[in-house]
Amino acid sequence: MKKILAFAGSTNPASINKQLVSYTLSMIENPVITFIDLCDFPLPVYSAETEQNQGIPENAIKLLELFNSHDAFIISVAEHNGSVTAAFKNMLDWLSRASENYQFFKNKPVLIFSTSPSPFGGQRAAMHAEQIINAVGGNVIGKQSVPNFYQVINKKDNNFEINDAAIIKGLDDHLKLLTDQVFSLS
Repeated sequence: MKKILAFAGSTNPASINKQLVSYTLSMIENPVITFIDLCDFPLPVYSAETEQNQGIPENAIKLLELFNSHDAFIISVAEHNGSVTAAFKNMLDWLSRASENYQFFKNKPVLIFSTSPSPFGGQRAAMHAEQIINAVGGNVIGKQSVPNFYQVINKKDNNFEINDAAIIKGLDDHLKLLTDQVFSLS
């Protein structure tokens, strides 16, 4: 059975990008999805010295096993100062060091989402994420930013619904593209 790994590139417990990933997963019918939280995989800041003295951290190895056991990825990246979060980049650095030829995505399809309260919706973070993911063997098949997060949602209890038809259609189109690719893989 084909499996999708989904997560937000954030360690903020209240991350709106975690909320966006959760929302998009509710739009997918039937596939096996693993939704992880990077907070459950703390890693030291990568340095060659740390790697030499301490080796690859156990959480990096656990993450690599998750990446290896899944066929595709949905990642929503938070934007910090115009780029991806330090935690997300650090995770990618450790996974690349734990992998053969640094290529841990193994050309598997990746969807990148991003949101922020700004009118740009994390577009710069999504662009940087695409560059980094492609560098470590990912096959980014699409990306979408969701601008003005707090203005395009209707919050109900701890859940939300997007109230912008164009954003919903864009997310749905990207998810269909991903699931079509995942289930067409041999």
